Amino acid sequence: MMRRLMKDESGQTMLEYIVIVVFVVIAAIIGFRLVKGIVGRSIQKASYSIEQ
Repeated sequence: MMRRLMKDESGQTMLEYIVIVVFVVIAAIIGFRLVKGIVGRSIQKASYSIEQ
């Protein structure tokens, strides 16, 4: 039974997928925050230009 459990890689594969998903989510959050900052600054510049 122990040999069979040692050769079973389904848990390891699931863990690898979870790690990949976590990295993708972290990258998406960082990307969203960067884009949010860039868009916010662009809107501020545009509104300042309109006020002038």
